[in-house]
Amino acid sequence: MQAKLDAMSITVTQKTGVVVARIHLRLDQIVKETIMIASKVQASLKAISTSLSSKFEEMSTTIVNTITYFLRPR
Repeated sequence: MQAKLDAMSITVTQKTGVVVARIHLRLDQIVKETIMIASKVQASLKAISTSLSSKFEEMSTTIVNTITYFLRPR
């Protein structure tokens, strides 16, 4: 009887090990995908920030030039 229980225990342990290995593999894949997505989002945000900064500089220069033109002595 004990031998039968030991054999069942080994089978359950092996099955559990296989399931845990599959879960671990899938979690690794999810982590890699998450890092890849986060990197893409970060790159996109940096590009947007750079673009906005550039546009702001252009706009502020234009505004300052316009104000300077109208406020200069004639």
